[in-house]
Amino acid sequence: MNGKNHEGKKALALRAYLADAGTVLRNEYAISLLMFKLKMINIELEQKYARAVVRNIDSRIKSYDSILKKLQRKGYDISCAAAVEKLNDIAGIRAVCFFVDDVYEIAELLKQQGDLKLLKIKDYIKEPKKNGYRSLHLIMQVPFFEEEKCTYIKIEVQLRTAIMDSWAELDNQLCYKKDFLNTEQAEEELREYSALVVKMDKQMLHLRRQIKECRSKEL
Repeated sequence: MNGKNHEGKKALALRAYLADAGTVLRNEYAISLLMFKLKMINIELEQKYARAVVRNIDSRIKSYDSILKKLQRKGYDISCAAAVEKLNDIAGIRAVCFFVDDVYEIAELLKQQGDLKLLKIKDYIKEPKKNGYRSLHLIMQVPFFEEEKCTYIKIEVQLRTAIMDSWAELDNQLCYKKDFLNTEQAEEELREYSALVVKMDKQMLHLRRQIKECRSKEL
């Protein structure tokens, strides 16, 4: 009983920490700074290539319930310290590009930002997850200055193509209905569709390059 009470108190402390105005402000600041940088990178690339590069940029801060479930699923302590230290995606941004080469160029430009630190990179495009999920994840650290102290706030940046994003959204919708299907069969089909996503991305990139080459010859 005492163990349950202790866990309950830790969960309440975690909820209070996440709802604290200072915590919210720090996460919002990290998101706003990275959103600004991504928008500036997008403008730079659009001017460079004279075409659209990023379709949309979205952000989110994980809810208390999502954070609690992830800590429990990973076997971590239910505490503020564990959430900050162990979880890299409390704050997150997703940028959806039209072409896969844009994904990698944006990632390189983000890594070149002098005030940001790259903590980790996970390339699920080259090495997709078991279910076929593809995206490039960068765990960035954003500096936050408070009085004379500087702390770094972790934020996950997901970069993917519009086709990868559509697959991920459909997978997210279907995950709620997989109980009604043969799970192995459903997962195998999702992997097959993911392979089609790769093929389509490559074909669209090839077509874009062919069009560019034809235009260059006309000039």
